[in-house]
Amino acid sequence: MRHFASREEFDAFAERLYAEHSYRFGDWSFNWVILEVRDGERRMRITERQGDILRILLDAAPEPVRPSQIARLVSEAQAYEFDVAGVKVFIRRLRRRLGRERIVTTLTGYAFVPFVGIPAVAR
Repeated sequence: MRHFASREEFDAFAERLYAEHSYRFGDWSFNWVILEVRDGERRMRITERQGDILRILLDAAPEPVRPSQIARLVSEAQAYEFDVAGVKVFIRRLRRRLGRERIVTTLTGYAFVPFVGIPAVAR
């Protein structure tokens, strides 16, 4: 077990650990280990399934990902079948948590917008 000399030392360690497992865009970040989204000072937890989908979108950002591709990738990572209807439900829930402007619908799928105000690539 690791011991820390001070609260500041612990806080610095925790922040480094958080950063190692996070996607960051300015004040916005997502940590896939603890399933936490930070938007400035606002912190929110998301479900494991929402985290799976968000990570797929972040890996592709700003390119769109087809719903069928998201369903396939989530199904491969989990022990159950995930379908396009499920993707739509979880995208809707993510938009409620993150804001509609963060996940956009394009002609070919869903795209994460890293910086609000910069449009996603539509293909």
